[in-house]
This record gives sequence, C-alpha cells and structure tokens, in this order.
Amino acid sequence: MKSRLLRFLKLIGLTALLIVLLMVTGIGIIFLRSDLYSFRPRLERIHKIIETQRQATPNIPPFLLKCIENDLTNNGVDLFSAKQLLFHFDLNRTTNFRWPVRCYMWCYSVRWHISPSDRDFLACAFFRQ
Repeated sequence: MKSRLLRFLKLIGLTALLIVLLMVTGIGIIFLRSDLYSFRPRLERIHKIIETQRQATPNIPPFLLKCIENDLTNNGVDLFSAKQLLFHFDLNRTTNFRWPVRCYMWCYSVRWHISPSDRDFLACAFFRQ
C-alpha cells in the first residue's frame, strides 16, 4: 500500500516536472522566434536610432540618468523602449493577447542585444519625441 502511494506521488512529481519543462521550452522557442524573425532584422536600424541620439545628446543629463537607473529594477525603461520601438516599426497592430507577449519578448531582446549605455540613449531617443 505504501509503495503504491510512493509510486503515485513520484508519477505526479514527474508529470509536474515534465509540464514545467515543456512550458519553459515553449517560452524559449517563442522568444527565439521573436528575436530571429522580428527583432534582429531591425537591429541595424535600432543602432542608427541610438547613434542619432548619441550625436544629438553626447551626455545624458544627470537627472535623467538617475531616473533611468532607478527604474531599471522593474524593466520599466527597457519595456518602455521596446514598446516605443514596436510603435516606431509599426508592429503594434496585434491582438490584445499578443501585444503584451510581443512587448516582453522585445524587452528581453533589447536587454540581450543592446549594451546598458546604448539602452540609456535609446530611451532618451523616445523621451524627446
């Protein structure tokens, strides 16, 4: 009786682990698809936006830098930049479910491909508009 209960609990645990692994794999595949087919083809244009802002404002004002640094803990600035990039590239026309997913995928792509100092300039580029 006790061994049947242990086997049943192991089966439940392994099933839960398999479900979690499948979910993580699915999210990873969605991120890679978003990164490869949506973000990376626009990366060169994103770097042009950053360079234009760098030439326009070589030194970010200290107050603005402090605001950006204080907001980095909750992805606020990177998420803001990702949303603004999606609007800039006219990729904002999507369903209510897909919009937040696309925003977060682009947020992590911004963090993955763009250095922190360049992300500051990217955020500043959209603050001035």
